[in-house]
Amino acid sequence: MQKSHKRSIQAITLTTLLAIPLLNPPGAQAAPSGDECAIWMCLPTGFITGCSGARKAFLKRIKKFKPPLPSFTSCMVSSPASASGADTFTSEYGVAAYIPAHQECSRYGITYQDNYGCVEWETVPEQYIKNRRCSTYENGRRSPAYCSQTVRYTEVYRNGVLFGQPHYY
Repeated sequence: MQKSHKRSIQAITLTTLLAIPLLNPPGAQAAPSGDECAIWMCLPTGFITGCSGARKAFLKRIKKFKPPLPSFTSCMVSSPASASGADTFTSEYGVAAYIPAHQECSRYGITYQDNYGCVEWETVPEQYIKNRRCSTYENGRRSPAYCSQTVRYTEVYRNGVLFGQPHYY
């Protein structure tokens, strides 16, 4: 009797889990808000003045594990102007290894103590390596070299060309 009760509960649980997606079909999703659509124009500029609503919508989307931007087509208003000559906007997002600005030896030679070592240093500016994560090995070595953290990025393309700057967060 207890086994059949356990099977009934498992069957109900499984049926419920399988039915949940049917309650919210993909076509029934709400259209993106104006602030969400504004992300397309504000993100490439680094969320300049006037983009606070878009920035909040962007942060809300990534906190909820949604794609950083809504689909561009869902933001388009159909009008006679949106004909075949219109611009096409796409986006890419992923992870990037962040390498902060750091000092590297640019010239080796004899030091003031008659030892051989670095006699000239140069500052290497910060950089991001897209589609790469920071790794730290048991010996403390980092890959890529000097990497301090893994971040995320999003970038917008207009007609296949990078539009503005990538946004790292």
